[in-house]
Amino acid sequence: MRLRHRPGPVALLVLGYGLLILSWTVSNSPGSSPDEPAHLVKALGAASGQWTGREADYPVTPEFGPPQLPWINSVTRSFSVPRSSTFGTIATCNAFRPDEPSTCIPERAAERAESGSSREKTHVGSYQPAPYVPIGLAARAAPGTGLAPAVIAGRLTVALLAIGLLALAAASLWSAAWRSWSFLGLFAAVTPMVLFLGGSLSPNGLEVAGGLAMAAGAIRLARNASPPRAAWLALGVGGTVMALSRSTGPVWAAAILLLAVCLCGIRAFISRVRSAGVVGTASLGTVVVGSAATLAWDYVFLPSPPRSPQAGRLLEAFAHLPELLRQSIGVFGWLDTAMPALAYTVWRVMLIVLIGLALLVGSRRERLVLLGASAVVVAATLAIALAAVFPTGFGTQARYTLPIAVAVPLLAGEIVARRRQRLGAVLPRRLPIAFAISAAAVHFLGWYANGRRHGVGIEGPLLFIGQGEWSPPGGWAVWALVALTGSALIIVSSAAGASSRRRRPRALAARTAEGGAE
Repeated sequence: MRLRHRPGPVALLVLGYGLLILSWTVSNSPGSSPDEPAHLVKALGAASGQWTGREADYPVTPEFGPPQLPWINSVTRSFSVPRSSTFGTIATCNAFRPDEPSTCIPERAAERAESGSSREKTHVGSYQPAPYVPIGLAARAAPGTGLAPAVIAGRLTVALLAIGLLALAAASLWSAAWRSWSFLGLFAAVTPMVLFLGGSLSPNGLEVAGGLAMAAGAIRLARNASPPRAAWLALGVGGTVMALSRSTGPVWAAAILLLAVCLCGIRAFISRVRSAGVVGTASLGTVVVGSAATLAWDYVFLPSPPRSPQAGRLLEAFAHLPELLRQSIGVFGWLDTAMPALAYTVWRVMLIVLIGLALLVGSRRERLVLLGASAVVVAATLAIALAAVFPTGFGTQARYTLPIAVAVPLLAGEIVARRRQRLGAVLPRRLPIAFAISAAAVHFLGWYANGRRHGVGIEGPLLFIGQGEWSPPGGWAVWALVALTGSALIIVSSAAGASSRRRRPRALAARTAEGGAE
C-alpha cells in the first residue's frame, strides 16, 4: 500500500535533531554537563516555591579557590530538596578526568539513596527562577527514586522545549522555492554543542535554542514583505525563552531585534510589524515583557560581578577566541571531552565556505550586516570575558555567547540561498546535501566520542559499545542506533528538499516572489 503523505523536509530535520538531542539526554552520565549539579538543586528548590533560598557559603574546595569564592558566595543559596535526587560531591568523582569512565557516579549516588530532605547549596541560587520551575517539577515527578530519574526527567524537559524551538526555526526558514537551500545556514548553526546543551539540565540549553529560533525568525522577516506566522512565532517564543533563561538573554534579544531592523530597514520593519497585526505585536511584546522580568529580577536579587580592571587582559581574551570557536562546535562535559580533530576541521570548513560565499554574492547591505553581526559576536565575547568572567576568577566559555553566535551562520546561509543565482554556472548545486552529510557525520562522531569517554574513558577501547564499564539506561547499542538514525535523518531531510525538474517552473515563480530587495 502506498502512503499518500510522506514526512516533509522540516519534519524530517526536526525529527533528526530531536533523536540526537534525546540520545544526548539519556546517554550523557548524570552531572556531566556544565554546572548540572548546581542547576538541579536550584530547579528542585524553585519547583517547590523556594525562589530565593537562604544565604550560604562555600569553603575553599578544588572547584572554588580563593580567587573565585567572593563571587561564588555572593550568589550561593541553599534549598531544602530531596536528598536522594541531588549530587552532593558525586559529580566531581570523574569530572576533568576524561580517562576515567563514569562508574563512580552510580556508586556514590547509592550512598545518598535514603529518603528525606536536606539543605543543599548551589552557586546559581540567586539566578532567575523562570527556567528552573518546569525543570524542577519534572525532576520531582520523575518515576522511581534516586538521582538518575530526576536528572533524566529534568533533561527531558529542556530537550522537549529545545526541540520545539528548533522546529520553529526550521519552519520559519523553510521555503518551497528554495527547498534544501532553506536549511543551509541551519546545518552550520546547529553544532553538536547546541544539541549537547539542549539535552542537558541547564537553562543554557534553552537560551541557545531560544536564540536560534529568534534569529531564524528575525532573518525570515527580512526575506519578503509578508513573512509567515511561523517567523513571528519563532521570534516571539524564541526571544521570550531566551530572555527568561539567563541574565544575558535580554541583551541577546535586543541584538537580534537590531539584526532584523538592519536587514529590513527601519521603515520596512515597522511596516511588517503593523501588517502582522496582533501576531507581530504580541511577538515583540512577549520578548519585551520577558526581558523586563529578567532585568527586574537581576536588579533585585543578582549581585554585580566584582569591578576589577581587566583591560590588560584584552590580548589574552582575544587569543582565546580560536578555542572558543572549538568549544562552540563541541567540547562536552565539563569542557573535558573533545571530538577528534577532523570533526572541528570539517565544521570550520563549512563555516568558511558559507561565510565566504555570502560575502561574495550578498548585496552591499547584506555584507555589511553579516560583517557587523560577526563583529558584535566577537565584541560581546571579549566584553563578557573582561567585564563579567575574568573579574570573578574564572575563564570564559563559548556557551556564554552561543545564543547570538548562531545568528552568524544562519544569516550567511540566508544570503547564499537568496543570491545563489549570482554564481551562475559555478554554483555548487550539491552544497546543501554536502553540508547535511558533513553535519550529520560530525554530530554522530561527537555523540560517540562523549559516549566513549563515559563508557570506558578516552584511553579505553575505540569500539566500546557492548563493553562499557558504565552504560546508560537501555544500553549503549540502543542509543547509538538512536543517534545514528537522527544523523541519517538530517541527510534525508536535505535529500527530500532537493529541487526536482518537475517543480522548477513553480519554484522559479515562488523564488521571484520571495526574493528580498537589495
